[in-house]
Amino acid sequence: MATIFGRIEEFAPAEIANTAVGVAGGAFGHMLLESALDNFFKPRYPENYWIYSTGITSAVFLAIAIGLYLYGRRPGRELFQYIAGGILLTELVQLLDMIQVSFAIRGE
Repeated sequence: MATIFGRIEEFAPAEIANTAVGVAGGAFGHMLLESALDNFFKPRYPENYWIYSTGITSAVFLAIAIGLYLYGRRPGRELFQYIAGGILLTELVQLLDMIQVSFAIRGE
C-alpha cells in the first residue's frame, strides 16, 4: 500500500504509518487550534473556557476526519481512511481528557 512516505512493504505496515501521520497531525493541529481558542474564550468565559475550546476544536477535527474518510472511500485513495482513523484516535483522547472524575472518602 502506498503512504505519503512512499511504499512500505515489509517491516512497517502502511496502515500503521498512515495512522501515525493522522495521530501526529491531529495532535499538533489540535494543540495549535485549542491554544488559539483558549486565548479567545478565556476573557469571555473564565470558568468554562477550556470546555468550549476543546469541544469546538474536537468538532473541527472530527469534521476533517469524516471528510478524509469519505474521500478515502474512492479506489486508490484508501490511505486517507487511515489518516482519518488517526485523527479520530487523537480526538477521542482529547474528549476523554475533558471528563473530570474526583473521588472523596467520607467518614461517618
